[in-house]
Amino acid sequence: MTEIDDAETGADERKQALLEQRDIDDIQHVMNSERGRRVVWSLLEKGGVFGICFSVDPYATAFNEGQRNLALSLFQQVMAHCPDQYLKMADEASKKE
Repeated sequence: MTEIDDAETGADERKQALLEQRDIDDIQHVMNSERGRRVVWSLLEKGGVFGICFSVDPYATAFNEGQRNLALSLFQQVMAHCPDQYLKMADEASKKE
């Protein structure tokens, strides 16, 4: 590798780190508001994170699994970066019902 390649790699890594930190900051910002927690909870519920996605129709099951996969990705972000807010969100949702 040349110095130019090393510099480009370093710049790419810094850019990636900034984007990752922005994503963390974004999820924390959303989870710090009651409205944001309601939206996230709704997405987790609609995505089937808390239930099963099996259907007798294999195409429906595949579709449900796709939705669940996206919701699980959101759930992972919440649990990795603001687990205390998850507990608060779950408590708020249980009081709503």
